[in-house]
Amino acid sequence: MYWIQCIENGPRRVNHAAGALDDFIYSFGGYSDTEDYTQVTPIDIHIFNIHTLKWYLLPKPQRNNPQYNVTPFSRYGHTIVVYKRKFYLWGGRNDYLGSCNRLFCFDPRSRQWSIVSIVGDFVPAGCDGHSACIINDRMYVFGGFEDHTQQFSNDLFYFDFNKSSWHCRHSKVFSFILIILFDYK
Repeated sequence: MYWIQCIENGPRRVNHAAGALDDFIYSFGGYSDTEDYTQVTPIDIHIFNIHTLKWYLLPKPQRNNPQYNVTPFSRYGHTIVVYKRKFYLWGGRNDYLGSCNRLFCFDPRSRQWSIVSIVGDFVPAGCDGHSACIINDRMYVFGGFEDHTQQFSNDLFYFDFNKSSWHCRHSKVFSFILIILFDYK
């Protein structure tokens, strides 16, 4: 294993989200001081080929394209997880709309976005700076900064892909479990 320096044409971003699938690394959105986040524009996707060591940028859908209405807006502080060969994007914010609580799906084969249909009334409030991971058929989302309370969260939510529904695990229960798991000798 070794480091490679100076790969050209890559995105210059912070607070982006990335995921790997096959021989590619997909980088979604993020913050760059050269872009205007007070405008609502579709999120960008940069793809890195691990064999050619080249980046390329997928074209964004134009307003007259039906994909425009289901593509997430440009954002930073969001998360990406890979589940069944698709990317799922949740959360994040931009300077115009604030944070978002919609769950989006990107299919890398068709290069199409969709908005995930939710069963039930519960959806976590939008946040940014959280973390997310997949365990079995669930996407767990922890922490982040909540726009509506202007506070950092220690809540744990999960999205059940089989039921297409969100659930909350209260932070006191989660903290107690962490103590049990990590505080013994």
